[in-house]
Amino acid sequence: MAPAVPVPLANRSICVITDDSLAGQPFGAEPTIDELLQAGAIIVVRKPFANVHERGQVDTIIVLRHQGNRFEYYRAPDKDLLRHAFITNFQPTYGRHLQSGITVVSRRKSTSCQNLRIGDTERTNYISVTYSGSKISTVKVEPYVD
Repeated sequence: MAPAVPVPLANRSICVITDDSLAGQPFGAEPTIDELLQAGAIIVVRKPFANVHERGQVDTIIVLRHQGNRFEYYRAPDKDLLRHAFITNFQPTYGRHLQSGITVVSRRKSTSCQNLRIGDTERTNYISVTYSGSKISTVKVEPYVD
């Protein structure tokens, strides 16, 4: 794994790290819409979205909130794809797993950063981490979705 590379941006320290396993599967087993709903999540947005590959097919964007966290999924007839997740509460199992993975990867960085961007080698999946002091405060997960 390459060492963290600081990238200057508006007087803030940002480090970029490549880690295929974490960027590709930040939650381990990704939480599904049904699992989140069963755990008490609520759907806050449900909107139609024209499928760019299948003419005439209308899919759905579903946004859920769960314990302060936000998940956005692209729902097609055969699968749900996570488009974005914004995590601020690390108490749920998926949050603890994410925090643990980030902690392991961030220990490898060679400089202290207020912001950390973890990506895969193909530059398709990203995790953006913001620290408050030395503690993770927010994480944005951006998996590849076509």
